[in-house]
Amino acid sequence: GGGDVSGLVRLSLDLVLQSLF
Repeated sequence: GGGDVSGLVRLSLDLVLQSLF
C-alpha cells in the first residue's frame, strides 16, 4: 500500500500512453 499520488501518477501515465499509442 502506497498513496493516492502514486495511483494518480500511474493513471496519468496510462492515459498519456493510450493517447500516444
